[in-house]
Amino acid sequence: MQNVFAPLYKEYNKPMVIHNCADAPHWDLINKWDTKYYSYTFYPDKVNKGSKDHKYLIENYGKDVMFAGEVSPVVFLDNSPEGIQKIKADTVALQESVLNTLKENGMQSKYVISTGCEVPPKGPCDTVAAQTYTAAQTGPELFKKIIG
Repeated sequence: MQNVFAPLYKEYNKPMVIHNCADAPHWDLINKWDTKYYSYTFYPDKVNKGSKDHKYLIENYGKDVMFAGEVSPVVFLDNSPEGIQKIKADTVALQESVLNTLKENGMQSKYVISTGCEVPPKGPCDTVAAQTYTAAQTGPELFKKIIG
């Protein structure tokens, strides 16, 4: 695959993008393919299989790679009032942690909070909207507060 995709992206001057599906991380491809954008999900119970969180990724690859994801798509299935509130609270907590990690590593951006994979079929849109609107509403103020 490297001999097919990496040269093609270089030929057309496009950044290499990798999406990490499930718990089969492709961290070795970040440097090997000169990856510029990496989409992933963090599974806390799969750390022993290589799952990494934003703190590790920003610290080890953040200067060269933009990351998106972290959030397990399974959380988007629960659109109960409690589920929506949890998504909102988790989004704010993740924003704060990402911004603090970026600042600690001398960075200001290069991270997108999003579902780490596709939203499951028949996943309710209001859960995705809750994450999106929460990030949009709280992000600018948190950025000012944490990054400056």
